[in-house]
Amino acid sequence: GYTISGLFINRTGDSEVGLFGVIGSGGSIEDVAMTDVQVTGNAEVGGLVGRFKGDTISDASAAGNVTSTNTGIARTGGLVGVFSGTEITDSSADVYVRAPDGKQIGGLVGQVIRNPTGSTYEATLVVRSSATGEVHGSDRVGGLVGQLQNKGQITDSTATGYVNGSENIGALVGYSYGNVSYSTAMGDANGTKYVGGLVGYMDRGGPDPVIVGSTASGNVDGTDYVGGVLGGTGSPGGGSAPIQIEDTTATGAVTGENY
Repeated sequence: GYTISGLFINRTGDSEVGLFGVIGSGGSIEDVAMTDVQVTGNAEVGGLVGRFKGDTISDASAAGNVTSTNTGIARTGGLVGVFSGTEITDSSADVYVRAPDGKQIGGLVGQVIRNPTGSTYEATLVVRSSATGEVHGSDRVGGLVGQLQNKGQITDSTATGYVNGSENIGALVGYSYGNVSYSTAMGDANGTKYVGGLVGYMDRGGPDPVIVGSTASGNVDGTDYVGGVLGGTGSPGGGSAPIQIEDTTATGAVTGENY
């Protein structure tokens, strides 16, 4: 594989910022390790890739610091800002991710999304991957993925870092339309509204809102809608898919006021 150390990027006014700003259709990345990265951008910021629109990322890692200055939809992650490819496998991030006023912030990926093909959705997978760094944002903040949507699936993956924000905060996923299976969150989650030990908020407008075979062991602290596994659920944009939670446990302390 390849190791790249000491990458420094400071482009506070730009989007699609990382070692690679954009990877387009058909592109893949494998066997790349990033160490001591210091990457700052506006939106779609990642230690490895700002925006990935290709096929797969495998055996890739990043360690260091990633920062977004965006005060809206920042889409920032330790490894990838926005992933709309097919699959991330066996990849990791040990990154302090910081976007104090930003949305869709994740320890590994800020936003996982797959555009629909015709009237159907193709699955986008995050498999056997992990994130260990702290994650700080405002809304839709997750230890592994900030926002998981369009039939996104996370399986056999782990997040261990502390997660802090305001709304839709999860130790694994901040805001989910998708499927979480056989995954683990060990970090603490702190927020105000919709705070969960695994997932902050599950949207019933997604085609497959499921949590199965997963565990949460961190402490959860919030005010409204706080849960050891899931903070809350609903369908702000419409939709009535049933939420399924099976064979899933939480062991950490849960603290809240209205929950």
